[in-house]
Amino acid sequence: MRKYLAEFLGTFMLVFLGTATVVIAKGDVLAIGLAFGLAITVSAYAFGGISGGHFNPAVTTAMLINRRIDAADAIGYIIAQIIGAIVASAAVKSFVSALGLSATSLGQTDFPKIGSGMAFFVEALVTFLFLMVILNVTSNDHGNADFAGGSALSHLWVYILAPEVGAILAAFCARVMGSED
Repeated sequence: MRKYLAEFLGTFMLVFLGTATVVIAKGDVLAIGLAFGLAITVSAYAFGGISGGHFNPAVTTAMLINRRIDAADAIGYIIAQIIGAIVASAAVKSFVSALGLSATSLGQTDFPKIGSGMAFFVEALVTFLFLMVILNVTSNDHGNADFAGGSALSHLWVYILAPEVGAILAAFCARVMGSED
């Protein structure tokens, strides 16, 4: 149970701090990048020793494919991560409303200039690159195994499915490269 709570809390911290910064900083790329980076770093230090610090279903999926986590724990992690993200999103909405800011399109990520197909490709590619780093730096052979509203809702599937595709591709690619030997 501690592992699942650690995944819930780490995901909550990542989504709450990152999304709140997106909404409040309104496009300040440096602030947003620092918020997400700080959130994942603090979460990894606080909870990584308990659960391994996945904090993202795509990370858990890649770890499952590469046999670094068993299926029962992977399902528990993913459920905890999804619940953590939902609770964090609700907290962001409450926080933003309390500030008197609009809470109707919080961090909305629509595709006004590209289609869903290109958005899917970019999301899958970025997740692939992200997971290649994680899988290789946490490999026993290659790294340190102890490392730890709005119309956008119609595109939610992109952010759920594309990271999974990227994770699957990264897991198999890392395996071919020998990360699991």
